[in-house]
Amino acid sequence: MSEENVKICPFCGSENSAQSKFCTNCGVALQEQKEISINYGPENGDGYENNAEYSGEASSAWTGTVVEEETKVEGGNIGIAIASMVCGILSIPCCCLWVFSALLGVAAVVLGIITFSQKYDGRGMAIAGIITGGIGLILALGWLLMMSFTALI
Repeated sequence: MSEENVKICPFCGSENSAQSKFCTNCGVALQEQKEISINYGPENGDGYENNAEYSGEASSAWTGTVVEEETKVEGGNIGIAIASMVCGILSIPCCCLWVFSALLGVAAVVLGIITFSQKYDGRGMAIAGIITGGIGLILALGWLLMMSFTALI
């Protein structure tokens, strides 16, 4: 094959035609390759004479082929969002047990915030957990206030 019509498989190193989307040898998806240039420091080693990494002949620009990989912005861990929603929902009917309800409400809000800050999947469930956890906290506080007022009377 001529050099223009060849894709090298990044996994097994076999040659494939330029139109191939998958390697004919191992089946790995072939991606577009881009030429890049990386400079590892000054060519003459100014200021780096005592550093072996930047000695005069060791520092040269490297050019090569790099395969660009797709990165996923959101990353898994939907379980945290589910836990937030479940804790929030359970905090509402448990408001009679105000300590338990308050703990569940705080857990729901914290887990929902973690889901947002770490950009995990399940943002809708995290929102539901934050809202229901907040309602559970308000109900627990209301129950505590009602219990304390009745104890004073």
